[in-house]
Amino acid sequence: SIASELTGSIYQLSAQDVSKVTWAYAKLSFAEPRFVAALSEASVSHMAEFQPANLANILWACAKLSNKTERLIDSLCGTSMSLIGDFGAQNLANTVWAIATLNFTLTEKMEAFIEHSIKKIHEFGPQSLSNTSWAFAKMEQKFDELMDAISAEAMAKIGEFETQNISNTAWAFATLRIEDQPLMTMLSDEVMAKIRHCSCRDIASMSWAFARLHMPNPELLRALSGIVLERVPEFEAKGLSNTAWA
Repeated sequence: SIASELTGSIYQLSAQDVSKVTWAYAKLSFAEPRFVAALSEASVSHMAEFQPANLANILWACAKLSNKTERLIDSLCGTSMSLIGDFGAQNLANTVWAIATLNFTLTEKMEAFIEHSIKKIHEFGPQSLSNTSWAFAKMEQKFDELMDAISAEAMAKIGEFETQNISNTAWAFATLRIEDQPLMTMLSDEVMAKIRHCSCRDIASMSWAFARLHMPNPELLRALSGIVLERVPEFEAKGLSNTAWA
């Protein structure tokens, strides 16, 4: 197979090629242990040659493949933080999403990461905004200035948000117990307009988020409840319990 051939010649690949191969196989959810281990070692050997996009893509791939090789993750995080000023908006969002997904916590040079994220917040699209808020909530790290910037940008781009972006953002603010009434009102209005496109997980997350923040929205809850009743067989037990609790 191609993966077997690459495993045997992995150290002949350039840094750019290692990044591309890692990303491509993660997209395919190909996680054969020997191949992943070889890619991990090759990535560490090329670490000093990686550009910000390479670093972000490999971290994203690690998260997708649940690759928690400590030597690799530590090296990726350390190198990323040293180059953080060169990261674009999507690279910033992908990096923090990956770290949170892997159940690590971003600590080194946190101030620099937040500073550059705020500086480039206008470049963040809906998915980057929601992924960044989700990641910091997942890591249980609350930084008011960053969350305020995310809130303002989310409200400015609310019409572009898909239902998953809406539910992830609501979940993040509720998890961090940030009672941002203007944002939550706009999120609820937007989800009402797109309610037929909501997944079961979106519905459960939105219901839970509004209940946790004690921000009742009877119209939204009625709409969500109606969708739940129509789609009960599609819900997982946890989703139903969260919705019922709300």
